[in-house]
Amino acid sequence: MTFNQPLDLVGLCLGEEVLVKLRGNREVQGILTSYDEHTNLLITKAKETAISVTVDPNTNEEIEERTTRSIPSLFVRGDLVIIIAPPKVKQM
Repeated sequence: MTFNQPLDLVGLCLGEEVLVKLRGNREVQGILTSYDEHTNLLITKAKETAISVTVDPNTNEEIEERTTRSIPSLFVRGDLVIIIAPPKVKQM
């Protein structure tokens, strides 16, 4: 199988579960339903996770908090996308 463009790999993920890392310390996991040449994505059965990091003033340790919400259908604007992780490839 050959790929002519980076979006060819995204096309293989249609109908599959993907993990999308976004700007602003957010990530979305769900079923990739549609995409376009700008990497705008439509994700269904989405689970969005927002990650916030604070520093404990006493110990200087970073404290990571995760807030998650479920969204039936989510449109992700392409300029927010950092990484699209396809599902695990099945061994042949």
